[in-house]
Amino acid sequence: MASEPAASEELTGCQRRAVPSGRTRAPLRSLVGASNRSCGYFDAGRNGAIEYTMPPPMLGQHTREVLGEMLGLGAVELDALADEGAI
Repeated sequence: MASEPAASEELTGCQRRAVPSGRTRAPLRSLVGASNRSCGYFDAGRNGAIEYTMPPPMLGQHTREVLGEMLGLGAVELDALADEGAI
């Protein structure tokens, strides 16, 4: 049985064929990276286990803030969207 190609060979093959590809981190490494640690929700604990330091946001908890900051919507516009059931 033939051995599987190394990850670098697969990446090179994809690039040669113009297939979008790239290297990725292992999921645990991504979760405990500096940018995610700074949010304060979790960190790597003993033995590499993820320890949650605070609960995740509730569904919709930051909707008004995000729409206000990203789309520049004011309180009146956000209230109208809420009254219509859009948010």
